[in-house]
Amino acid sequence: MKLTNYITSAVKVTCFVLMFIIIIICFSQVIVRYIFNKSFAWTEELAIWSLVWVVFLGSVLGVIKESHARIDYFLNLFPRKIKCIVEMFNNLVCAAMVVILVYHTLPLIMMNLYNLSPAMQLPSAIIYGSFFVGGLLMTIFFLIKMYGFGKMINEKHSENI
Repeated sequence: MKLTNYITSAVKVTCFVLMFIIIIICFSQVIVRYIFNKSFAWTEELAIWSLVWVVFLGSVLGVIKESHARIDYFLNLFPRKIKCIVEMFNNLVCAAMVVILVYHTLPLIMMNLYNLSPAMQLPSAIIYGSFFVGGLLMTIFFLIKMYGFGKMINEKHSENI
């Protein structure tokens, strides 16, 4: 099994666990609030943090499965080689944008290493870590997809010779 398959599986499991945590926490908060007339401040914060991590890790899965919204009607009209070149360029631009996100997230992480969240008293850098981890993984998979399209161009080119 390739390293990318392990990463994909780890991201899927992490998203599943985080979604399960969100469901359990929200359900228990409702029970505690309406039956025992109490409320815990940390549950809402943990649910929000988990959701932010799910969004960025889910974006990684979107890159892997090519399930992000896109309009490819005109792209499908091109010959295979041009289509592959356009796809490579598209992945390069997306990777560059995510690299910019990751680069600008680093100062946020550093600034919030010692800022504690109000309810859980955890470093606020953890939530910004989701931007960094998700962005880094998206960049890796965009580059892997670029490499795959490059191989497709070369395979098609060698068939014509």
